[in-house]
Amino acid sequence: MSENSIWLRAALFIRLTASASIDDKTNIACFAVFVRRKNCSLSGRRASFPTKSHFVEQMNSNNCLFCKIVAGEIPAAVVYDDSQVLAFLDTGPIHPGHTLVIPKTHADTLHTCPPESLQAVSQILGHVAAAVVKATQCDGYNCLCNNGRVAGQSVDHVHFHIIPRFAEDGFMQNWPAQSYAEGQMGRMAAEIKKKLE
Repeated sequence: MSENSIWLRAALFIRLTASASIDDKTNIACFAVFVRRKNCSLSGRRASFPTKSHFVEQMNSNNCLFCKIVAGEIPAAVVYDDSQVLAFLDTGPIHPGHTLVIPKTHADTLHTCPPESLQAVSQILGHVAAAVVKATQCDGYNCLCNNGRVAGQSVDHVHFHIIPRFAEDGFMQNWPAQSYAEGQMGRMAAEIKKKLE
């Protein structure tokens, strides 16, 4: 069995053992890989044990849909490609021309993405958006980055949606705006500032 196959099986095992804690799942999967490696032995000599960070890195690169697109393992309708950024059409578009822009380096979310990858994406995002507007003749567009399942993220590789919009298309028409209680806005701003330090 190849090492990549072992990693994939370990990752699948983690998903199936949803009741276990993340630390338990990771440790179990690391041990599974350890005992199955051809160059490892449980007796006679000491073998290196895969670390948690190594496991997470392997799991991400092996299972990430977008990493497979970047690697050319899965076809995509690519509209832009350079050494750091890839843009391609969403296979489930809100409207034709709905485009995804991603950093080629894997990161699950916006706040875990390396600054250099975000910089590369930001430099091309507007250029791709302009091309989408011209190609679709849309009336406007949304640029969205969903982070976490509760926010609608379905692929754990940070990506930006460029969604063409048309008058009365019915998408995101109602924004459920709320208001702050007296003094709440100031306290929240102070808390966010503290976390930036």
